[in-house]
Amino acid sequence: MVHKRHEVSLEMRTKMLDWMIEVLSSYKCKESTWFISAEVMDSYLMKEEKELSNKDVHLLGVTCMLIASKYEEVNPISITTFQAKIAHGKLSKDNIRAMEYSILYAL
Repeated sequence: MVHKRHEVSLEMRTKMLDWMIEVLSSYKCKESTWFISAEVMDSYLMKEEKELSNKDVHLLGVTCMLIASKYEEVNPISITTFQAKIAHGKLSKDNIRAMEYSILYAL
C-alpha cells in the first residue's frame, strides 16, 4: 500500500504514474507538469482522511494532471478534454471537479 490509511497498492500507483507520463507527453506538456501531478497525487494520499482504493486511482490521476496542467501550462488541458478524450468518458466532469475540490481542500 502507498499509505497505511489507503488501499491503493504501490503497483497501481506506479501504473498510474506511467500512464500520466504517456498522457502528458502526448499532449506536449512540460516535464514539470508530470512532476507536479505526481507530487499532488502523493501529497493527497498522505493527507486525505477518507480511505481510497485502487478503483479511485484513475479519477485521482486524471484530476492531478488537470491541476498540474492549470498550474504549469500556458494553455492548460481543458476539463472537457480530460473527461472526453483522456478518461474516454468514463468519468464525469462533476466527479473530476469534486475530486479537484477534495485535493485542493486537503492540500
